[in-house]
Amino acid sequence: MPLMMIWASVNGFVAIILAAWASHGGVIEGSYESSLITKASYYQLVHSTVIMWVAILAERSILFRIAGLFFGSGQILFCGSLYLIAFLDVPADHGAPLGGISFMAGWVMCVFAGAKHGAQGRKILDKVGEGAYRNAQVDLDR
Repeated sequence: MPLMMIWASVNGFVAIILAAWASHGGVIEGSYESSLITKASYYQLVHSTVIMWVAILAERSILFRIAGLFFGSGQILFCGSLYLIAFLDVPADHGAPLGGISFMAGWVMCVFAGAKHGAQGRKILDKVGEGAYRNAQVDLDR
C-alpha cells in the first residue's frame, strides 16, 4: 500500500525532526513542553515503523489495512494533541486518550490478522529470509 508507506515515511521524518529540535535547544530541556514533544515523537516514530510493516502485510489482509488506519489515527490524535499542547498551549486533552485507544485497536487488529494469517505469514517471511540469505551469499562470493 504505497499511500500507507508514504504516510509512515513522512511521519517518521517529522518525528525525527521534532525530536532533534526539542533535544537541541528548541525548547527548554526538562520542561513540560520538552517532555510532551519527546513523548509524542517517540510514539510517532515507533508507530511509523509499525505502519511501514503493516503496509507490506496489507496486501495479504484487510485486517492489516484496518490496523494501519488505527495506527495513523492514533498518530494524529495522540501525537497531534501532545504537539498542540506543547507548541500552542491548546487544551487538547481528549485527543490523547482517543489516540491511545486507536493505537491499542491497531495492535488488536494485528493480533487478529496474525491469528488468521499466521501460517501464511510465516511462509512469506521464510521466503523473504531465504531470499535475503541467498543475496547475502552472492555478495560474499563476489
